[in-house]
This record gives sequence, structure tokens and C-alpha cells, in this order.
Amino acid sequence: MSQTDTNNDSDMSLQVCDCGWSNVTTYNELKIHQTEMGCKPKGVKVDESKQDLKLVVYTPLNTDMASARPSPSETVSMETHLKCSICMCLFVDPVTTACGHSFCKECLDRNCEYNDRLCPLCKQILRRTPEVNIVLRSIAEQVKKTQEEDAKLKGHKLVEPVENLDERACLKHGRPLELYSRKKERCICVLCLEEDQEEVVPIEDEWVKKKAKLKNTKGELQEKIVKRKSWVDETSSSLQSCKDQLENEWWDIENVFTAVIAIVEEAHAAAHKPVQDRREVVEKEAKDIQLKLEAEINRLEKTISELDDIAALDDHILFLQSYPSLQDLNNLKDSTEVDLDTSLSFGTMRKTTTTMLEQIQQKLENLTSIELQRVPKFTGM
Repeated sequence: MSQTDTNNDSDMSLQVCDCGWSNVTTYNELKIHQTEMGCKPKGVKVDESKQDLKLVVYTPLNTDMASARPSPSETVSMETHLKCSICMCLFVDPVTTACGHSFCKECLDRNCEYNDRLCPLCKQILRRTPEVNIVLRSIAEQVKKTQEEDAKLKGHKLVEPVENLDERACLKHGRPLELYSRKKERCICVLCLEEDQEEVVPIEDEWVKKKAKLKNTKGELQEKIVKRKSWVDETSSSLQSCKDQLENEWWDIENVFTAVIAIVEEAHAAAHKPVQDRREVVEKEAKDIQLKLEAEINRLEKTISELDDIAALDDHILFLQSYPSLQDLNNLKDSTEVDLDTSLSFGTMRKTTTTMLEQIQQKLENLTSIELQRVPKFTGM
């Protein structure tokens, strides 16, 4: 036997024997069953891809093993073969006997207590206690879960898939919301109808009515949007016009005040000029007087130094010969008179200021009446 054949014999799949035995197991287990039960090697291996839809199972037509069996091609629905032949319900912890029949574990245990460990269907002796068929139990649980989900949907109207089903159920009764109470303005279920039957209509009718109302409301809102858009355009146009006028007035005022500032600066310079000139003259005269006085101070200090030297002589003759004459001392009297002209004149400043105000007045008269109303706000006039 090749390596491939060995691997196939150990693969898990649904194995069916000609005697009616079936189980999800390996082909080797099928051969062991046939050896133990003396069955003919006519088992069938069902492809795994086909096991999700249907189970191919052979069952005897009656409890007599000598009776005819169904052909291998006969198939039945999965749910039918997932029912225990004792309790006629879906398997609970199913077990599969060596003869290939499956029952609920509890049902088989109770049956063995009264029938000397015989198979309820074929009456063969059960030599060992079968273990729970995990695969069969998983399939039965899945079918049971599907049945429970289908039962919940019975009596409900099918709608388009939604994300949250809890919001479509009545919080009080748990029933689907199928009606609408116009009095309470909310969706209700049929049980809520027993409490309040005033102004109750099907949800579809209220949906049609409110949808039409919503359409009208939408139209009204769109009209308001159009009207407000026109107002926005008008406001933008008015704003632009106002900005243009303000821009023109801005530059008119800017030009006037620029001219006024130029006049003030010119008058400012003109008023300062005579003062500056007078200051320079006074400074020059004062400097000349200071230089003369400093020269005289130096000469007087030199004379005092010479007198000190003469006074220090002890030689009578030399002292008398060096003593200066009275005429020389008289020549040291003050010969410079301090006469600095500090008089000031404001006539030029008054004249300059008057001229400046006249020129400013001429500039202000060029403004429009609106500008004249605004000028006092800036000038404080």
C-alpha cells in the first residue's frame, strides 16, 4: 500500500457500512467494525465537502436485520438523522453503538436497564459502553441553535437587515413595533394596543404620512435657504459698496491730514530756526567773553606768582630793584566789561504760527461736509 493510501485510510470522514452503521471516523475504523460485526466490505467513504449539506446514512426499514435495507444512494435530511429513535428529539450527548445506530446517551442507558444491553433497533448485543460522539453532538447542537433562532423569527414580519434589533422591539412587552399611536406620538406593539386604541394606525400608514410631511418641510426649508442666500448676496453687495466709499473717504482724509502734517512740520521748522540762530549767536558771544576773561585770569595769576617771588627776597637792594612800579600795577585793573545780549524775541514764532493755522484752515475747507463732521473727532475742535 502506498503512502497516499495509508494517509487516506487515516483521514477523518463520514464512514457508512452496508449494514446501516455510520460514523464520522477513519476508514480503518470502518474495517474494524466490519470485522467485528461480520459485515461485508461494502462501506462507502463520503467526501468531506459534501458532509455539510446532508448525511448519507443507511438504516434498516424495521428492526428485523433480515429485512431489506435502503440502497446506498438514498439520502435524507440532516435533521431527520439527528433525532434519537427512542425520544424522537434531537440528540443530547449522542453515542454511536458498534452496530452503527445513534441514540441519546441517557436514552440508551435507560434502555439497557430493561433490555439486557441490546440495541433498540437491531437488537444486537452491545459489548461495550459507547462514548459520546463529539462530532455528532456538535452537529446536533448547531441544528438545535438554528431551530431556536428560527422559532424566534416566527410571527415576525421580515424587514431589511438592521444593525440594532433591540430598538425595533417594545421595551415593555418585547414584541415587534408594528403600530403607531398618534396620540402618544410613538411606535407601539399589538399588546400596547389593548391599553390604548385611540388614534392608532399601522406603521406603514404613518410612515407614508410623515414622509409626505417631511417632503413638504424639506421644500419649505429649501425655499428659506434660497431666500437667505439672496440676502447673503445683497449683504455682500452692500458691504462692498460701503467698503469702496469708506476707502475713498479714507484716502481723502489721509491726503488732507498728510498735507496738514506737512504744514505743521514746516511751521515747526520755521519757528525753531530763529531760536536756533539766536542760540548760536549768544553761544558765540559768550564763548568770546569767556576766552578774554580766561586770558586775563592767566595774566593775573602770573603777576601774583611774580609778586610772591619778589616778596620772598631777603636782599634789600634786589627786592627794591625788582619791585614793580605803581603804574604797572594799575594796568592790571579790569579792562573787560561783561556785556552779553540775552534779549529774546517771539515775534517770529507768532507770525509762523499764524501762517500755519491759515494754511491748515485752507486744507480743511477742501473736505466734504461728511469729512468736516469727522474732523472734530480727530482734532478735538
